[in-house]
Amino acid sequence: MIDYIRSRKGEFLVPLIMFGYATYYYLEVRALPGARTNLLLIGPVYWIMVLALVGFFISSYIKHVRIRQFKKTSSSELKVSDKKVTGAFLGLTCAYVFSIEWLGFVFVSWLYMLLLLIVFSVRKKSILFFLPLSVALFIYLTFDVWLGITLPKGLFL
Repeated sequence: MIDYIRSRKGEFLVPLIMFGYATYYYLEVRALPGARTNLLLIGPVYWIMVLALVGFFISSYIKHVRIRQFKKTSSSELKVSDKKVTGAFLGLTCAYVFSIEWLGFVFVSWLYMLLLLIVFSVRKKSILFFLPLSVALFIYLTFDVWLGITLPKGLFL
């Protein structure tokens, strides 16, 4: 298992960075006065993220074991990422983070998801149209309308 993790460091980098940031945020919120009230939203989300990360590691390992068992392949066929796709992902993520305030959270989130699906070679038009739209709409309705948490408006909604 340890050898597997060492050989797949790149695949675990983004989830571990996200988990590290979430842990830092969780600990900062716990240190605030009235931590019980402040943790009402971040607490359950954080623990779901912990379970998701553990599930990601376990499912990744199981997938690796199954591939090794059922298919004798070379390491070049098991290559998961492409440098162009990785670069596009990093570039789109940076553009997303820096344009949220300027263009608005909902619009930029929709555009980010759409472009990521295109970069990851999703060609089915129904998925390209409905998935980003439904996720952006869900985020808007959940946070802005239902919870009353104002999202950055920017030039677009």
